Amino acid sequence: LINFDELVICFDDLERISPQLKLKELIGYVNKLVENENIKILVIANEKQIERKEYLALKEKIIGNSIDYVPNFIETYDSIISKRYNGYKTYRNFLNDNKAYIIEAFEKNSSNFRILIFALN
Repeated sequence: LINFDELVICFDDLERISPQLKLKELIGYVNKLVENENIKILVIANEKQIERKEYLALKEKIIGNSIDYVPNFIETYDSIISKRYNGYKTYRNFLNDNKAYIIEAFEKNSSNFRILIFALN
């Protein structure tokens, strides 16, 4: 048996939901899990990419708390450089010397750190 007191279900990439799946049905299912089963639900979504007008109305009724993810580009950049390029002294020094330029260029075009890692590789 599943102990629902210790269960958290995550719905990730809500903005990528299939057009065949009705958002209202998915949110209704989430609501049923929360209200009837007392399951903790975590919904992860890039709300800027959700084009459905009904989402905001449904979110208002169903989602209890929202947390905006605001990335710290400098800390994340430093972490990526130290973990991925520690053994490459010359390249790491180049990345550190050009950090301001790289971060500025990255921030203008993206907030997806996978893209930054891909570009740096």
